[in-house]
Amino acid sequence: MSLEQTRKDVTRLRAEFDRQPRDNALHLAQRLSWYSMQLALDNQQAESEATWTEALQVAEHVLTGPGPSQFERTELIRIGVGTARCMVEAGRAEEALSVLAKAEEQYQLLAEAATNPVTVLALRGAILTGLAHAHAALGNADAEFDCLLEATLEMVSGSGTNPLIVRQMLKPPLRELHGLLTRR
Repeated sequence: MSLEQTRKDVTRLRAEFDRQPRDNALHLAQRLSWYSMQLALDNQQAESEATWTEALQVAEHVLTGPGPSQFERTELIRIGVGTARCMVEAGRAEEALSVLAKAEEQYQLLAEAATNPVTVLALRGAILTGLAHAHAALGNADAEFDCLLEATLEMVSGSGTNPLIVRQMLKPPLRELHGLLTRR
């Protein structure tokens, strides 16, 4: 889907969201998340950042009314982690920590109700990796190291010990750990 097609789709979904926020929040938030990535790839960083922030605000509408489903809560966490990463890249690491704290709260609620612990563990690894990036941006190497180690352990647990999944999930945090150790 082209940038212009996504922009039109977002406009349509915003109108639907205005009419029924709770029912249309997740779909709009997912499309905004995608749109933000397209904007970033098109070197429109400010608009990308604003779109990520909007995606998170829209996604939080799933918390209104009846309790969110596991899928809705999972998407809220995923969008929160993505927003936090965008904030770190934009030099807003302190704000990213706040967004990740909210993602952690949603994670805890999801973990209590989850029917698939593998998914839950994988999400925790993403939150911890986001925390590591935020701490790195703030110059807190000890907190970064702790988060990366915990993320690695969470991702191994969430892999169901499938070697292909382990390799795919662990490459990024292990590379970051290697880089952190070589800087020390």
